[in-house]
Amino acid sequence: MLKYILKRLLQSLLTILIIVSVVFLLMRMMPTDYFFTEDELIKLTEAQKQSKLEAAGLLDPPLVQLKNFFQNMFKVDYIYASKQQALINTKLQSGVAEGVHSVVESAIQKYYSDAEAAEKEIDKINNKILTDTIITKQIDGALQGENGTDSAFVAEQLASNLASKALGTLFKDAKKAIGEEQAGILRDELDATLHSKMSELLGGVDLDINAAGFKNFLNHLNPANYHFTFSLGESYRIRHGVSVIEIISDKFPVSMRIGLCSLALALVLGVVLGILQARYKGGILDNVCSGYTIFINAVPHLVSYTLIMYLCAHLFNLPMTFRSATPVTSAIPPILCLSTASTANYMLWMRRYMVDELNKDYIRLAQLKGFTTTQVMFRHVMKNAFLPLAQYLPYNILLTVGGSLLAESFFSVPGMGPLLTQAISRYDTNLVQAIVLFYATLGILGVFIGDLLMGILDPRISLTKKGGTR
Repeated sequence: MLKYILKRLLQSLLTILIIVSVVFLLMRMMPTDYFFTEDELIKLTEAQKQSKLEAAGLLDPPLVQLKNFFQNMFKVDYIYASKQQALINTKLQSGVAEGVHSVVESAIQKYYSDAEAAEKEIDKINNKILTDTIITKQIDGALQGENGTDSAFVAEQLASNLASKALGTLFKDAKKAIGEEQAGILRDELDATLHSKMSELLGGVDLDINAAGFKNFLNHLNPANYHFTFSLGESYRIRHGVSVIEIISDKFPVSMRIGLCSLALALVLGVVLGILQARYKGGILDNVCSGYTIFINAVPHLVSYTLIMYLCAHLFNLPMTFRSATPVTSAIPPILCLSTASTANYMLWMRRYMVDELNKDYIRLAQLKGFTTTQVMFRHVMKNAFLPLAQYLPYNILLTVGGSLLAESFFSVPGMGPLLTQAISRYDTNLVQAIVLFYATLGILGVFIGDLLMGILDPRISLTKKGGTR
C-alpha cells in the first residue's frame, strides 16, 4: 500500500507540474501589454514599459521564465542571522532600558524617605543620565568590542558602564538627601542589582549571529532556522499588487461553505431517495423521483435556478442575490440550486447500483436463507451499491468546495466560481495560473483519495496487484 501511495503521489505531482507548465507557457504567448494595468498602459512610455518588463524577467525566453517561475514558487531562506539579530534587538534595545530604569527606580524609592525628592532623582536619572540614546550607544559599544559575542562579557560591560553613569551623579545627590552612609549602601546595592539584572537578561542569548565552524554546521541542520515561502506572484489586473494566494484565500471560504452545505444536502437526499426507489421499484415514489431526475437533467440549469430563486424570494422572503450582511439567509438559494443536480445524480446512480445488486445470485441466496427484505437491503445491497459512489465522493467534495461558476455568478456570490473567468477576461496571467494549479490539485487529489477510500471500504479491492479486482 505504501508503495502504491508513493507512486500515485509522484504521478499526481508530475501531472500538476505538466498542467501548470503548459498553462504558464500558453499565457506567455499573449502580448506583453497584458502585464500592465490600464493606467500603466496609458501613462508609461514604450521605453518605460520595456524597462519594467525586462526587470520582471518577462522578456527572457519562455523556458527561462518557466524555470524562474518554479524557483520563485518554492523558496527556502536561511534566516538564522536575521532571526537571532531580531532576538538580540528585542532583548537589548527594550530589555536593557526597561531593566536599568526599573532597578534605579526601585533602589531610589527604597532609600529615599522623601517621595518628592525620590521622584525628582528618578526623573533626572531616566531623562538626563540614562536616556535611550545613551543606553543605545552603550549597547552598540559593548557588542562591537573584542568580546562582543560573549553574552557574559557584554552583560558585565553594560552593567559596569551604566552603573558608573547612574552612580556618578546619583551618589553626590544621595549623600545630601539620605546621608553618606545610606548613599554608599544605595550605590553598592544598585551596582550589584544592575550586574545581576544584565546577566539574567542576556543569559543564554547567542550574540554570535555569524557563527562559524561546527556551530554553523549545527545551525544549518536546525529546521527552525529556515523560512519556507510559497508564492505564485501578484495579480496584475483583478487586484493589482496583491498576492494571488491572498485573493484565492479571500474567495475560497465562501465557496467552501456553500459547496459543503449543498453537497451534504444532496448526498443525504440523493442516497436515501435512491435506496427507497430501489426498495419500492415501480411505485409512486420511484416514479416521482425518476420524473425529478429527468426534469433536472433535461431543463437548462438557468431555468431551474430562476425557478428556485423566484420561489425562495416570494414564498420565504429570501434575498435574490447574495448579501455579505446576511450570509446565512443569502446562501440558502445557491445551496438549493447547487444541490438539485447533485441530488438527481445520486438518486439515479444509487437506484441503478442497488437494482443491479438485487439481481445478483448472492442476494437470492440470502433471501432463500430467510433474510428479510430489509436485512438484505441494509446488510448486503446498500454497502456494495454505495462503493462506486464512494470512489468519486472525495473528488466531488473537493471540486464542490472550489465553487460553481454558474450558480455563484447567478446569485452574485463573491466566491471562487466566477474568479477564473474574470481572470481570463482581464488577462490576469498570474491569477489564471494560480487558479488552474488550485483546481488541478483538487481534482487529482480527489481521484487519489477516492482510490484509497475504495480499498478501505472493501478489503477485496487490491490497489497494488495488476488487474486486481473484487
